[in-house]
Amino acid sequence: MRTRFSAPLCSVILVILALSGCQGGPEDAAAVPDTPDGTVQAVLDGLAQHRPEFVWRALPPSYQEDVHGLLASFAENMDPALFERAVAVSRKGVMVLQSKKELVLATETVASSGIDRESVDGLWESSIHFADTFLASDLARLDAYPTLDIDRFLQTSGASMMEHAAGISISDDDADTLAARLTALENASVELVSRDGDRAVVLVTTPDGKGTEVPMTRVEERWLPDDVVAQWPEMIERTRERIEFIGSEDAAEMKVQTLFAIGLTEGFIDQIGEMDVPEDLDNLIGGILGNLVRQQSQTRDAAFQG
Repeated sequence: MRTRFSAPLCSVILVILALSGCQGGPEDAAAVPDTPDGTVQAVLDGLAQHRPEFVWRALPPSYQEDVHGLLASFAENMDPALFERAVAVSRKGVMVLQSKKELVLATETVASSGIDRESVDGLWESSIHFADTFLASDLARLDAYPTLDIDRFLQTSGASMMEHAAGISISDDDADTLAARLTALENASVELVSRDGDRAVVLVTTPDGKGTEVPMTRVEERWLPDDVVAQWPEMIERTRERIEFIGSEDAAEMKVQTLFAIGLTEGFIDQIGEMDVPEDLDNLIGGILGNLVRQQSQTRDAAFQG
């Protein structure tokens, strides 16, 4: 059975670009083939092997320049003090959560969630290691953004983050993990169905016999899925507008609110760091949830009265 190319593969590619156990090192500069089926095979193999740099190498030069431009714009518009404060509190949070894992897992909040201990434990480890890798990478340094070597980053920190994220569910279905999707791609066969100039169709067939037709277009000597070509300009422009907003005068109030929220978060982290009894953490969580409910109720009441 053949189906049209839709969200899954494209979503995985775009998520990895947005992000963001290394196999292969920074010295490995294997090129993506200049054929449509060769490109798809190289990207699928790269994703299955936790090598996201092949996604980057499959992008045309102008697309790569778009990404570099966004990184430079982010560094220009982002408030350095706010960025450093967020990173510092995040690092503190990771350290506390690493040391308080058993305390958290022993709470009634976790027990009543209905999630089994093994699943929570696995998600905990994946999330903590993912965050730890991110915070140890160049992405945690604002001054690194304008000159970030994205290919090298994806070979090292990006690959490690991808491996840690492999066990995290990416939909409401707990079994729908990044690892499960990559496993489905690992043994997929790739076949060129047709090619006419700068247009082509590639058939990707997974081991279960399901086929997906991928319409492709050649852009600057690179072959891309039509969905990526169609979505790219709008995605870049929308991201650019959001980045420029954070550097605008209109965002000043938002910065104050964000710093306040970071301060509250640090206060909760400090409290958790001093706890040794699960009941204390349950009480803290209950208090936070209670405040959120009250705030939402007050907001609804104010809106109704207005």
